[in-house]
Amino acid sequence: MKKRTEINLVKVPDTRTMDKLMPQFYDEIVKAVNDGLRIGFLGYIDDNYGEILTKEVLDVTLLQYTYWQVNEDDLLVDVDISVDLTVRDGGGEMEVPTTFCVGLWIDTGDNFRCEYEDVYYPDRKPGRDGILLDRYLVPIFGRNDIEREAVGIWRKYCPEALTDSTFRTPQLLAKRLGLTITSLPLYKKKNVESILFYTDGEVTVEAGPPEERGKEPKTEVVVVPANTIVLNTKADNHDDWYLCIYHECVHFVWHRMFYRLQDKHNSDDSLFEWIEMKVNRKTVPPNPLNWMEFQAERGGYALMLPEPIAREKIEKVYSLFTNQDKIDGYYINHLGWRAEAAIKSLSGSLMLKKFRVKARMKQLGYMEALGAMNYGDQGYATPYGLSEDYRYMSGDNFSINREKMSQLYWKNEAFQKLMATGDYVYADGHVCMNDDRCIRRTPEGLRLTAWANAHVDLCCLNFPIFYTPEKPHEYTFGSINSEAKYNELYNRFLDKENKMTIKERMEVQKKFMDGMPSTFPKALTYVMENRMKVEDLSEKTGISVPVLSRLRNEERSSYSVEQIIIICVAMHLPPWLSDALLERAHLDVKRYGPFGYYREILDCYFMDEVSDVQELMIANGYGTLSTRSD
Repeated sequence: MKKRTEINLVKVPDTRTMDKLMPQFYDEIVKAVNDGLRIGFLGYIDDNYGEILTKEVLDVTLLQYTYWQVNEDDLLVDVDISVDLTVRDGGGEMEVPTTFCVGLWIDTGDNFRCEYEDVYYPDRKPGRDGILLDRYLVPIFGRNDIEREAVGIWRKYCPEALTDSTFRTPQLLAKRLGLTITSLPLYKKKNVESILFYTDGEVTVEAGPPEERGKEPKTEVVVVPANTIVLNTKADNHDDWYLCIYHECVHFVWHRMFYRLQDKHNSDDSLFEWIEMKVNRKTVPPNPLNWMEFQAERGGYALMLPEPIAREKIEKVYSLFTNQDKIDGYYINHLGWRAEAAIKSLSGSLMLKKFRVKARMKQLGYMEALGAMNYGDQGYATPYGLSEDYRYMSGDNFSINREKMSQLYWKNEAFQKLMATGDYVYADGHVCMNDDRCIRRTPEGLRLTAWANAHVDLCCLNFPIFYTPEKPHEYTFGSINSEAKYNELYNRFLDKENKMTIKERMEVQKKFMDGMPSTFPKALTYVMENRMKVEDLSEKTGISVPVLSRLRNEERSSYSVEQIIIICVAMHLPPWLSDALLERAHLDVKRYGPFGYYREILDCYFMDEVSDVQELMIANGYGTLSTRSD
């Protein structure tokens, strides 16, 4: 019997897409086609048909739109259309449905005034140099795009900052962008650190203390001029505005068209109307605000410490770090110590907060920064290292202090049972395997051995840290998370009876990965061995037996990422194993960008059935995963 899907009501911002606005330009699109017919530009369809006899059309069908931002105000839209034309076929005439592409220029700074550029056959569509936008007019940026475009902001508005760090300040960049910065005590907006105003607006502020204890404070309305960044002095983290200013600068440069489209020029998200939407338990409703916030957050860090500058300085510190001495019994030549040295160096020379530099290093792929600058029970803990085979998972955190460990113990029954086995003990800010290879006794208490300190991912528990939404589009730093049922499913691949200790599972996992072949066909065969027959996998995935047989026997130059994701879900492969299989297919599935939902499936829904995942894809407007090869 099929499980009943739980339906919930959630609130999402009532944001308007450009797709809904495009039919307003229908007349310009028809005019473009007719002008092309009139001057003879659209004279022939292809070699199969002769001359086009139609001289004027009245109706076209709008198929799809592609949006390009070419400057601060102008939007270039490629509109794919279909139209029925009369053509001469030999000696006769016939109606032929034909597709064209119409290029439209839309001035978003002039109330979306439109004029057409030209009309093309699909195979003659010109290349575009602008920034590709989604239907909300939000840039489609991956990690590399964000890094490149952030450097471009400095190069365009403040080029000195790329060679002289004294020019690289958020205040100077805001000034070069024509933005003014002011500070106000915003009323009842403790979760809002800053607001960007594109046009004149108003905010309610606290005008003074309450007249009586326990009463509301006095308030007043303040008019805020256009192009102003308001920093909220009542925010919970109001003492760290450095990144907030960069954050709003990114919004100002990259997301202006989005706010123009919404006719809500003021970027205070609370001004958006929110509507209720019915969703099932797996549906993630569309919310472009979240995607823009991700870009502004990552872009803010990229402005603070541009990638080329950061890498040069980090590598310079690493090259100088050759000390082989010991501190408190730890070798200090692994990358955790080097990362800590780099963080201290960049923080001191560039006047940046250490935790900001650490976050930036992780963004740039220096995962060893996980082991640096971790605050423990008594100040900063000893830096730790990671194994060469470590694969970073979003939110990874191998450190925990006694206070948080105590909170977790009393809140989480699974953690209580785990600690009750004696397999793990608390040592030096970690929960480590109770093994003489990992633990040493000192006068100060339990400490990791030198080997364990350099390989914590192989012997210590991971306590993921997440950002969890409390209210729509307002985020707070979450706490340690552990889900007993998820962990049980996660480990089922290696421990079918669910009777192994974590130590035993780690040993089995390492042995399993050591034996995994390096090519995709052999790796797929290896993973399926004694677990799933080809015929059963075919039934679960919808991929034919011959295709699966070829995947198991023929090395290819490229593979379909969606086809392999379906295979991973059908076999219920845990994330660490699906990662390994994708790697052998030369595929890298990111946790961000327009295809971030691939990673969400592999991380969160690998224990679901393929049919459930396909329903999830449809509910989120993506369409089903394809079972076909590229």
